[in-house]
Amino acid sequence: MLLEPIISTQNLFYILLVVVFIVYWVFAFSIVYHLTRFGVGTLPKKLATVYLLGTAVLFCWCFLVFAAIDFNILGSKIALLFSNIYK
Repeated sequence: MLLEPIISTQNLFYILLVVVFIVYWVFAFSIVYHLTRFGVGTLPKKLATVYLLGTAVLFCWCFLVFAAIDFNILGSKIALLFSNIYK
């Protein structure tokens, strides 16, 4: 009863998104880092770090854009677009 307001479907969805984001972030970094770890100097490590931060920023941007989409309006606009094309 006490945990019911905390553990809702929406909150579980957000928790799952954060977990997926962290797993993706670590996975992307580990691939680039391990592919470049035998490089000479620190430049490959710096590039791997920049790639890691770039994937994080891109993921956050895509998530915010996706969260801002109203799918009801989007569906009606797509239907209107296709109805105008095929008239």
